[in-house]
Amino acid sequence: MGRALRGGYRDRAFLMTRVDGRDRRSAAEQLGESLRRLQTDRIDLLQFHKIIREDDPERIFAEGGAREALLEARDGGGRSVTSVSPGIKALLFT
Repeated sequence: MGRALRGGYRDRAFLMTRVDGRDRRSAAEQLGESLRRLQTDRIDLLQFHKIIREDDPERIFAEGGAREALLEARDGGGRSVTSVSPGIKALLFT
């Protein structure tokens, strides 16, 4: 996918990825890996994947939860994440 986005195509594509980490550290690592694998510096939409346990939403939105990693990445403060589009408005749960 990264090669396909070269030559200016990234600016014309809407790119999404997903994480299944529920805590800040694992979500940041997974998002960073997606950015490396996709060879891009931003994601337009991020999906929390496999919301199957009753407490998954609570874990994601709790202090130290995965949501913190995404907000940090969006705001440019992530260690392992370059950036997430500032306009990110949707976090999908599947």
